[in-house]
Amino acid sequence: MDQAQLVNFVTDPQTGLFTNAYFQLRVDEEYKRSMRYGWTYSLVLMDVHGLDEVHAAGSAPAVAGVWLNIANGILINSRDVDLPARIAENRLALLLPGTELEGAEIMVQRVMGDILESAPASISLDVGMTEIPRADVQSCDEFLARAEKALEVAATQGQNQLVSWTAPV
Repeated sequence: MDQAQLVNFVTDPQTGLFTNAYFQLRVDEEYKRSMRYGWTYSLVLMDVHGLDEVHAAGSAPAVAGVWLNIANGILINSRDVDLPARIAENRLALLLPGTELEGAEIMVQRVMGDILESAPASISLDVGMTEIPRADVQSCDEFLARAEKALEVAATQGQNQLVSWTAPV
């Protein structure tokens, strides 16, 4: 793999965040590290809504500008050790090493505030999060499922909701 291929593998071209492929490799590594050493990680999933309205009202460049603002809001509030990624068309993920849920919530609230302050009115966010290590999480898939479940709950509670998942699925 040459350098250009590597950059394409790890970097989402629209946001500059990491790709899903790279995120999946890293989250599996970090899950194993957490289980071996007992290190705390929080996982945040964020769905972005309202991009269709931005596209209908403007153009593809308008949507690209919204994505850049979203990525900027994440990167400004992230540490060098955090792993921000675009893992689906309208879904982002943040893996936060050494961060318990309380700290992750504070960080995500700052991110949400920065994104929503500069975004068109049609943009809204649903956020779900969880942490490890936990006795009821025995695999990386379960770790991801906890965050996914929290995201599903956030989606049922209205716009711009943040839900932390602490109970077993």
